[in-house]
Amino acid sequence: MVYLVVSLAFSLLVAVFAIQNAVTVEVRFFGWSVETSLALVLIGTAIVSMLVIGLVAFLRQIGTGLRVMDERSKGQRAAKELEQARLANTEIRREVDRLQEQNRMLVARIRELGAKETTAAAAAAGADGDRAEQPPQGGREERG
Repeated sequence: MVYLVVSLAFSLLVAVFAIQNAVTVEVRFFGWSVETSLALVLIGTAIVSMLVIGLVAFLRQIGTGLRVMDERSKGQRAAKELEQARLANTEIRREVDRLQEQNRMLVARIRELGAKETTAAAAAAGADGDRAEQPPQGGREERG
């Protein structure tokens, strides 16, 4: 409804303009000449200007749309790369966890073997000490 009222008001203004500017003028353009009403010249100029401005705005809109599509494409590629990086990060973390567990197991095994070696060395040292105190076996004692 508002659009209709505004359109009617604009049409009324154009009609008043045309009546008040009914003077005939000669328009020349590249060797071409025509006599017409001043109102028609001004209205025609306004219409051509609006078309040019509309065309420029349309071309800018197309350019903006293309840039938006390009930016969306870049955003989608970045999102894919981010997801791939996250997956790689998850895999690396799993590998680190696996290696840390393996390291813990190896450290425990090294400690276990070190404890066995210490026990064996102590037992061997104790056995050597017992042999030194015991006379040689063979049934005879040496007399000197």
